[in-house]
Amino acid sequence: MTKQMPSDNALTLLCLDLEAGSEALIDHAVQRANRCGDTIHMLHVTHAGQDEQTCEFIRDKLEQLVKRHTVQGTPLSTEIRFGTPEEEIPALAAELGASIIILGRRRRSDVERIYVGSTTSAVISDAPCAVLVVPLTRKDK
Repeated sequence: MTKQMPSDNALTLLCLDLEAGSEALIDHAVQRANRCGDTIHMLHVTHAGQDEQTCEFIRDKLEQLVKRHTVQGTPLSTEIRFGTPEEEIPALAAELGASIIILGRRRRSDVERIYVGSTTSAVISDAPCAVLVVPLTRKDK
């Protein structure tokens, strides 16, 4: 799902997993974009094969986030991609010519890091542009 594409300003690719901390991450990205004159393209990557009900939930959640944050004046667009974040985030950043990728990072247990890996590390390794990693806490919305 793609909404209006960003204008001629520099582009910030904001990656959201829609878990706790997403609101705080958007606030951070909007403040940065306002200072820099960037537009923001919000991306959510989900697994291929999601049912239509799940996809509709994701679309609605992104729409709610856009509505809450467009009042701040920063142009926002959204997109849902299917696949793995480690592959889709750098690929979209390259396609759009993003100047920066913004990701949130939560503390994970050692076991989670071993078995799940780190999306953040993989994106940093393959990113075609700068990557800003914002630490998120359990208390972030």
